[in-house]
Amino acid sequence: MKRGNLKYNQRPKAAAVLGSKVPAVLNPTDDDISLMLAAQCHIGSKSCESAMLPYVWKRRADGSSGL
Repeated sequence: MKRGNLKYNQRPKAAAVLGSKVPAVLNPTDDDISLMLAAQCHIGSKSCESAMLPYVWKRRADGSSGL
C-alpha cells in the first residue's frame, strides 16, 4: 500500500508537514522516548483496524502489533 511517494511504513517528518507551526517544546527528547519505551506505549493490541495499518511497524509472535 502506498500513499503518494511514501511506502506504508514511511512517514514524513512532522516539521516537514507542519512547517514551523509546531513549537520546539513538543519535539521529543531522548528521555521522552525512553519513558515511552519503558511504559510500552509502542505496543498495540492484537486486533488492528484497517485505518491503523499505516502505523503498524510489525507484529510479534503473539499477534500484538508494534506501532
